[in-house]
Amino acid sequence: MTAHLKVDPKTREVLAFRYHVVRPYLTFFRIDANGKKQQDLPIFSMTTTSLIHDLAVTKNYVIFPDTQIVMSGMEITKGWPPVRIDSGKVPRVGIIPRYAKDESELLWIEVMEFNMMHCFNAWEEDDGEKIVMLVSNISCVEHALETIDLARPRLEKVIINVKGKTLERHSLCDEILDMGAINPNYAGKKSRLIGTKFSKHDNKHVTSKQHLQMPH
Repeated sequence: MTAHLKVDPKTREVLAFRYHVVRPYLTFFRIDANGKKQQDLPIFSMTTTSLIHDLAVTKNYVIFPDTQIVMSGMEITKGWPPVRIDSGKVPRVGIIPRYAKDESELLWIEVMEFNMMHCFNAWEEDDGEKIVMLVSNISCVEHALETIDLARPRLEKVIINVKGKTLERHSLCDEILDMGAINPNYAGKKSRLIGTKFSKHDNKHVTSKQHLQMPH
């Protein structure tokens, strides 16, 4: 199951997913405020097992990455490392209505060099026509299975135009940043302050907390 559950502070729902090495490679589900698990939503348009570490949730949508970090059940049976980097794969972002009954309304957008690891917050603008996400993107995916210094995650602001089916990316910092956090009262709401961890390899490993103010 996902490493990062999303809890809606307003509805008290839990939103999560699981991935598998056999079809369906990805399945979403919700747990209601009373702790009852709701019906599974399998995503059959996932053609491989992607190592999806996190997802984004807004009032009306669930957003998830289909990254170049993949898993193979066949390699597991042969005793080989199950996780590898597929450099020929074009990453995608999937957007689906939060209460969808099936994947017929799922929108896929291909995004070169976008391998999202964490989503720190996401919200909607323009009456739901636009989704804004604050995420960490692995800028050197070929080193994603090594150290964070080599993988070089960067903080980005991602803007998705749901109606126009387009996606824009804006770099927010040149430093290696990940493991961000916001005030939980702002989950799903527009936020401008985020706490992150900064990592630098210069004869020694240094980790410190950084607070960044987002542009309007």
